[in-house]
Amino acid sequence: MAELLADARTSLKRTVTPKEAVGAPTLAGYADASTLACCVVVYVIWKLAEKEESSEDCHGEEGEEGSHLEPQQKTTTRFSSQILVARARVNPLAGTTIPKAELQALLILMRLQVEILHSTSLKPERVVSTSDSKCVLAALNKQGAQLKAFFSNRVAEAHQLLQEGQEQWQGMEQVTWVEVNLNPADIGTRPG
Repeated sequence: MAELLADARTSLKRTVTPKEAVGAPTLAGYADASTLACCVVVYVIWKLAEKEESSEDCHGEEGEEGSHLEPQQKTTTRFSSQILVARARVNPLAGTTIPKAELQALLILMRLQVEILHSTSLKPERVVSTSDSKCVLAALNKQGAQLKAFFSNRVAEAHQLLQEGQEQWQGMEQVTWVEVNLNPADIGTRPG
């Protein structure tokens, strides 16, 4: 590590806010699990200043007296995203099912997001928690009495974290679902 830092070619970004950032960021969190491990990743996403670009398409009618062919101006909305924090955890060898591991991963994500909100100066406009498990989303919509103890306790904590987040940061949203192949946390749950 000392060699890396001593190398003049090494530079470390000390901010997560790009120079062209506009407004408040979005915290987008993803959770996933397998029988081997669970993984969560939180991105900070900033909208950047709009950029106007000239296009090859032209305006105006050819042959009109005094008309000019002018390049068309396009306004492009740009975003910047980077990993703010990620965590992975190896699951126990026995007693863990995929639904249990997925619920545990979502709970780790929600705890991490609340900790980020408490410990940084970032004031995001949105906080999104995402899982690729329909089983977990269904469990979050059930009453505690309908679930076994493991699920009931963790679902209750997830609701408590969500409620705390919504009271303190109005932008905290309900847990959403994403396709497996679009979940970046999936990488941390694979062997090898």
